[in-house]
Amino acid sequence: PLQAIRLLATYLSDEENREMVHITLKEWLSDPASGNNPTLLLVAGTIYLREDKPEDALKCTHSGTTLEMVSLNAHAYLKMGRVDLAERETRVMAQMEDEDHTLTQLTLAWTNIALGGQKIQEALYIFTELIERYAPTPLLLNGLAVCHMSMCSFAEAEEALQQALSKNSNDVQSLENMCVAMQHLHKPTEVLNRTISTLKTQAPQCDFLLKRTAFESQFNRLCDQYSASS
Repeated sequence: PLQAIRLLATYLSDEENREMVHITLKEWLSDPASGNNPTLLLVAGTIYLREDKPEDALKCTHSGTTLEMVSLNAHAYLKMGRVDLAERETRVMAQMEDEDHTLTQLTLAWTNIALGGQKIQEALYIFTELIERYAPTPLLLNGLAVCHMSMCSFAEAEEALQQALSKNSNDVQSLENMCVAMQHLHKPTEVLNRTISTLKTQAPQCDFLLKRTAFESQFNRLCDQYSASS
């Protein structure tokens, strides 16, 4: 188990060695002596999910022998747009442990956000309660901010994200969400650009920046087409 955790730490901290991590991971998963280890399966699922490969993640954790594996299953289903299956996994988690277990509550909150409607308010209550219970960590503050943005309360979202960034000014998730909130609040371009610049420094290959670049390229291509036709 400790070797698997060390492998995950290498993956998260050293991009240059990620190919080596994948080779090692494949070897360990194919080894009968280690291939069914819950910690290794969870680490593999976590890596695949971070690389936007939810199907591969589910191949590792679908057996759901631990609460953490079932939670990862739910997140994989959310990535695939299968909110119904994610909701099913939250019920499984509630049966495995007390439904007030922190991981169960976090998974339920993110599933409720995906469900939308009145469920967003329930997610807001969960994040608020967890913040009161533990402390306003960047993870919980980002959950709170996403709830506010889902309800079009962008000023409240910005407040939560400012608090998150005061705790970690380089937190990628906080920076991504702050960019979204700023755009909806029509913040000055130079303010938004500073946040985007910080994000580019911290995580140049993050989903937000990659999608933004793709949309900009598509927009510029359409502009060129219309300019040529006129």
